Amino acid sequence: MDQIKVQKDLEFIKKIIDDSSSIITSNGLYYIIWGGASVLCTILTYIAIYLNLEYLILWIWVFFFTIGGILVFFVARNDRYTKNAIVGKIYAYVWIGILVFLGIFTFNALVIGKYSINFLLSVTAGILGLGYFITSAISKNKWLFILSFVWWAGCFPILLADEYYSPLILTSLVFVCEFIPGLLIVIRSKKAKSEKKMENE
Repeated sequence: MDQIKVQKDLEFIKKIIDDSSSIITSNGLYYIIWGGASVLCTILTYIAIYLNLEYLILWIWVFFFTIGGILVFFVARNDRYTKNAIVGKIYAYVWIGILVFLGIFTFNALVIGKYSINFLLSVTAGILGLGYFITSAISKNKWLFILSFVWWAGCFPILLADEYYSPLILTSLVFVCEFIPGLLIVIRSKKAKSEKKMENE
């Protein structure tokens, strides 16, 4: 009886380890979607400012992040790690919690109007760094661990820069820490699947 229990415990531990190593390769699209949406919104924001269409800025972000949320929803529905794996569920709850907090914090800060855009974006970078740090612990991924410190280091130039350039700095961080890694994850995942398919043949 004890041997059966030990065997089940070992299988459970092995499943968690397998999930941990697979969770990163399964979620590259999430990084691409959110990273791409952020970069696109920032570019359109600067265009709106240049054309004196500042009233469109809020709607630009709302529109593209709504589209991003819908895309992530459909990707998550087909992601077996997010749906079934223990680690995948933990990962999903961590990032949902972070995004909800950022949404509430930003909304309250904008309503109160006491915080500068530099402060808001610096806090955003810091919270995203925390998300990467937690995710690196879950997945045991050293690159996410390193990128979490890149996010935190980016808080300082965002806070100290001119308000006109602080969104550009944050977007650069998003591109380097989110969009490019997501692209590399997807490419590596497809390459691994292709190699595995060739081995089976």
